[in-house]
Amino acid sequence: MILQRGGTVGVMATFPGRFSFVAEVAASIAPQLDRLVIYVNETLDGFPDLGHLPNVTVLDGRDHAGDLSANAKVYPLDLFEECQVFVLDDDFIFPSDYVARYRAILDLFDGGCCVTTHGSTFLPAVDWYYNRAEVFVSIRGCPRVQLACLAGSGTFAFDQRRLPCRAADFPDEVMVDLQFSLMARRAGLPIWVIDRPEGWLENIKTPGLWERFSTGNITHHTRVAREVDWSFEPFRRIAAEALDRLPDGIPARAFRARLDPDLQESLVSGRVPLSWTQGTPSFRFERDHLEILAQGG
Repeated sequence: MILQRGGTVGVMATFPGRFSFVAEVAASIAPQLDRLVIYVNETLDGFPDLGHLPNVTVLDGRDHAGDLSANAKVYPLDLFEECQVFVLDDDFIFPSDYVARYRAILDLFDGGCCVTTHGSTFLPAVDWYYNRAEVFVSIRGCPRVQLACLAGSGTFAFDQRRLPCRAADFPDEVMVDLQFSLMARRAGLPIWVIDRPEGWLENIKTPGLWERFSTGNITHHTRVAREVDWSFEPFRRIAAEALDRLPDGIPARAFRARLDPDLQESLVSGRVPLSWTQGTPSFRFERDHLEILAQGG
């Protein structure tokens, strides 16, 4: 069954712990989309009435694939064809220009890119998934467009014509961010981190999978990421080629002017930009490292 062919669609997963604010979240984004599909994990009991949002479709997980955790965000992908897909976390209040600003970039590249608000870069060799070279945090300002190698899937958008992924493409072990990012790389699609002011995206503070997995040592994300070369050069080529394909004109020149100056220079020269070299280890990693030093290890 195809719910939507063409246009803009959103996919979101939620569970009872977030029912108290999911209506507010949905109301912030649904009017910007042709359709929003929300997959409900665990139970629908206590789920708020969204009847005032006629373009929202709610999937009761008990009638579909059960409790899928974050993988529930990608379950609805099979219901769409040739759409611009917005993958949305259920703990953000989205600004009124969210979809329009994303679409402007997707349309400029004719679907030949991905867009995110939350994104990261790795150092070339990953030892632990949660160690990043740089993190462009979703709720913080980002004055210029950046290039990421890892997207935060809760703020991720892509065009199905260029990234025709399905729910079956995602492994049972939850790693939606990593899987989307690897698929984008294989498809030759740069992941642009959108420029925005501080607080453009509002987060409702709740614990999630990051807190669960980032307190462990070796995760399934780490095992997969360790097999990948995260050097800047392959991503530079992808981004440079996408920029070269842009039709000449004011929109293309305006987008290039929005790129971070250090990134702009690096895309031409091949020099690794600062945002791919600095390194931002997680608090857990720093704590464990200090404990090892204290023990003389």
